[in-house]
Amino acid sequence: MSIWNKILIGLILVASLPLLYFSARTLRTHQVWREAAAKLEQEIARVEAEVDLLEYGDPEAGTPSVHEVELALHNRVLARGRMWYDVVPQRLAPVKDPATGAQTLAVTVNPSQQGPHHIAPKMILYVFEGKPFEQGGRYLGQFVVTNVAANAVQMVPATWLTPREIKRLRASAKPWVLYEQLPRDEEAVLAELSDEQIKALFPGASQQEYLQRKGRKLRDYYVLFSESRRRLALLTHQINAARDDNKYLKDAQASALAQEQTNEKDIRAARAELNKVTEERNLVAKHLAALQEAIAGYQQRSGELVQSIRSLANQLAKVQLEAIQRIDARTRGMAQAGSP
Repeated sequence: MSIWNKILIGLILVASLPLLYFSARTLRTHQVWREAAAKLEQEIARVEAEVDLLEYGDPEAGTPSVHEVELALHNRVLARGRMWYDVVPQRLAPVKDPATGAQTLAVTVNPSQQGPHHIAPKMILYVFEGKPFEQGGRYLGQFVVTNVAANAVQMVPATWLTPREIKRLRASAKPWVLYEQLPRDEEAVLAELSDEQIKALFPGASQQEYLQRKGRKLRDYYVLFSESRRRLALLTHQINAARDDNKYLKDAQASALAQEQTNEKDIRAARAELNKVTEERNLVAKHLAALQEAIAGYQQRSGELVQSIRSLANQLAKVQLEAIQRIDARTRGMAQAGSP
C-alpha cells in the first residue's frame, strides 16, 4: 500500500469522526423527539378524554356534560330573572303618592350598562346593596318603576317605608343591584356551599339550620317579606293608635288637671263664701235667738195681759150681770108698784 492510500484512508477516518458525531446527535435528537411526541400523544389523549368528559359527561360518576351545565345555568338564570349590576342612585327625593297622598321617597338611578336596560314602567324591582352580605350588604326594599329614560330610571317604594328604612336607604352603600325577582333558597345552590361559606353568608341565628344538609327548610322570601310587611303595618297601626290614645289620655289628663285646678279655685271661693255665709248665719242665729227671747218675753207678758184682760172681763161681766139684775129687780118693783 502506497503512502497516498494510507493518507487517503487516514483522511477518510478523520472525516468520518464528525459524521459519527452528528449521526449520534441525530439519533439522540430523534429519540428526544420520539419521547416528546409520545408524551404529547399521551397529553392529547388525556385532553381529549377531558374534552369528551366535559362535552358528554359521565353518568356513572355523576359528572354532568357541558350541555347539562348550560341547561342548568339557563334554568337557574331563568328562575332568578334579570339582574342589573352597578346601578348608581343619583337622587332620593320625598314625593307624595298620587293615589293615597301619603309621603314617600322617589329614587332616581342610572343603570350604568352598555345598550338598552329593558326596564319598563310599572315593573317591580328588588334592590340590594352591591357589596356581598359578609361585607355588610343588605336588602333595601321593593320598588315600582314610575318613569324610564335612557340613562335614568325613577322608582318609588312598593310599600310605605318606616323612618328607619328611609334612613338606611339614604345611607346605603353604592352601587346597587336590581333584581327582577326576589332571590329565594335553592337546594342546589345551598348544596354547593361549604360550611365556612354558609357561616360567612348567613347570620348566627340561622347558621345551624343551614348547616344541616338534610331536613333543611327552604324559605320563600317574597312570602316572608310580605307577611313581615303586613305584620309591620298592623303593629305600626297599633303603635299609632296607642300613641293617639296616649295623646288623648294626656290631653284628657291635662284637661282634668285644669278642671281640677278650676274646681279647687271654685272650692276655695265656695269655702270663702261658706265662711262668710256661716258668719252671717251665726249673726242671724244670734239675732234670731235674741228675737226668740224677746218674743218669749212678749208672749209671757201677752199671756199675763190676756189673763189680766180675762180677769177684768170676768169682773166686768160680773158687774154688768149685777147691774142687770138690779135693773131688772128695780124694774119689777116699779112695775109691781104701779099695777092696780
